[in-house]
Amino acid sequence: MSELVAVLRKELRCELDFHCLQKELLQKDEIDLALLSINTHHEKLRDFSDTAALIDAMDVVITVDTSIAHLAGALGKATWVMLAYVPDFRWLLEREDSPWYPSVKLFRQHATADWTKVLSSIAQNLNQQFGQENLNVLIAPNTSLSLNLNLNLNLNDRGNDCIKKGW
Repeated sequence: MSELVAVLRKELRCELDFHCLQKELLQKDEIDLALLSINTHHEKLRDFSDTAALIDAMDVVITVDTSIAHLAGALGKATWVMLAYVPDFRWLLEREDSPWYPSVKLFRQHATADWTKVLSSIAQNLNQQFGQENLNVLIAPNTSLSLNLNLNLNLNDRGNDCIKKGW
């Protein structure tokens, strides 16, 4: 979490509201999210149709390789996927796009456990695409990365699904 916060504070130049898309939250995550004024919707998310409706309300989904990445990509939503140094085979290698989902952009680690450069690139892309607009970003921790990415941005094999706009 501290890595995520540090990078965004340093590099993000547009105002954003954050929303968490994670369906199940650890108590620690809820505390961290509250400290950062990140809105949660876990009590409203009953199934994938609720998640799809929330995704549909966003401008861009920012996520690690989770079901959210595939759902958002299948919905045709602009989706930015943060990939570990050794990604799942579905994302192929040395690509910034996905042949499966035309709306997906890939952000790859260039070294194992180095999320700082990935997050920096995400922040730069947010600045470039959204400038000074007030938008909402949706973050969902997800257990599936190896840096401890549960919002401690050690990315606790949980990932961080972030979505832009609002619900």
